[in-house]
Amino acid sequence: MNRDELIAAIALQSGITLYRRYDAAEAAKFLDMSEITLKRRRASGDISFLKLGERKIAFFGFQLVEYLLDSIEERQDSEQWPSTDNPANATKSVTIGSPSSPAARHGAARGSTSRLSRQDALASARRILQKPPKN
Repeated sequence: MNRDELIAAIALQSGITLYRRYDAAEAAKFLDMSEITLKRRRASGDISFLKLGERKIAFFGFQLVEYLLDSIEERQDSEQWPSTDNPANATKSVTIGSPSSPAARHGAARGSTSRLSRQDALASARRILQKPPKN
């Protein structure tokens, strides 16, 4: 089934007329989202629309159905261990470890670094913030 046939089938099943104009409220109801969300999607270019005037917009039915089709996310099969049969995966690193063990922590533990005294902190700040010498 090509894309045009799929658009026609979805429109037929959903009760959408492909070349009828729908206002923002009708379009939002059909897409099951708020008008504010529809406005954001329109502003980001996710959905095409008709500009009928300075402030008036509308949507054709086929634009609504195309938005739905474009919103479909393909399921990604994720494997825990990539196949080594595929040469593209052969060079990728694999994360190893036990799922039940806690993740390794990086960096210094809290409180393990010594604190500067007030005088040392002031001297360090003055050293860092002093004006550079003129050359």
